Amino acid sequence: MISEYNTIYIIQYDYDLNDPEGESPITIPAGCAFIFEGGSINNGALVGDDTIMKGIVKMTDVTVSGTFVYDDTHLATVARTGNYNDLINKPTPL
Repeated sequence: MISEYNTIYIIQYDYDLNDPEGESPITIPAGCAFIFEGGSINNGALVGDDTIMKGIVKMTDVTVSGTFVYDDTHLATVARTGNYNDLINKPTPL
């Protein structure tokens, strides 16, 4: 599903990764971007490689690790492991 380098993925639908324990994380190749246009990602784990996130990022019960760059005025680069929901209430200026 997500296997190509340097690819822009448009998130227009609600995706359930069906992995609530995060046992099978999805590794996003380098140079990719997720552009959220009304959709969401739920129930799983993502591993970023400087993955760009744009738009209104909607994730529920998603564990993130690796590096993600939030192209937004109120979120900064994330380089940690944890639940994405923890980040929403802890904005850091770019």
